Amino acid sequence: MSKAEDVLTPVEALVLELNDGPEGWGRPEVHPKLVQLIQAWQESTEKWRALSRTWKASGSPEDSIPRPVKIQVPEGCPTLVEMGNRCRVLLSPHPGGWSWHPGVVYASLGKGWTTWDFACSKFLHLVMDPECHKFGGPCPYCGKFFVRKTAKEKRYCSKGCAHKAAAKASTQRLRYREHELKVARTREVIEKWSQGSRKMDWISWVTSNVPEISKTWLTRAINRNEITSPVFPGRPRPDPE
Repeated sequence: MSKAEDVLTPVEALVLELNDGPEGWGRPEVHPKLVQLIQAWQESTEKWRALSRTWKASGSPEDSIPRPVKIQVPEGCPTLVEMGNRCRVLLSPHPGGWSWHPGVVYASLGKGWTTWDFACSKFLHLVMDPECHKFGGPCPYCGKFFVRKTAKEKRYCSKGCAHKAAAKASTQRLRYREHELKVARTREVIEKWSQGSRKMDWISWVTSNVPEISKTWLTRAINRNEITSPVFPGRPRPDPE
């Protein structure tokens, strides 16, 4: 690998810094504010993409393409105009001596830097990188940021996280279905108790007819309004303790 290939792009460098978490920063308080700013940028970008997809599908004239959605910066953060006013272009000569390379920095303007200023400085390096469209994350499963290999939209940082998320969602659906069946079975048993002689209290009736149901489960189901404790005029029935 050549020396040039060893150099990280601004997107790659920022991903590594973000995944270090606040503890890996000299100023830990900057990390969460930068994440907020990035999320605002991602939200505006996604809204604009959605508008563009709708525009393309409608067959509207090319001169009616929707304008980019303005970033709603977090409270306390400098606006885009204020960020632009603080940017300064620095020229550095190429080692060959013929060309000059421009570089944009977030200047102080003679004022002390706030936590938001540090976050904005990092943010500008990201959005001015031609490869910023490859910035991805946070991954819904592991919470890490990542660099997409292509411009294709990608939710998860890896196939591993995607598979684990799918498995977790499948397990949650199965548990939800099992819970719904248990609630339905409990209601059915309570209804049979209500129509019978009721020599046994309803709690004992349910737990004896549905062994997988406990008094604790009944209490939680009642508190969640999933089932109703049967009470008859003049003949109150105890609730599970």
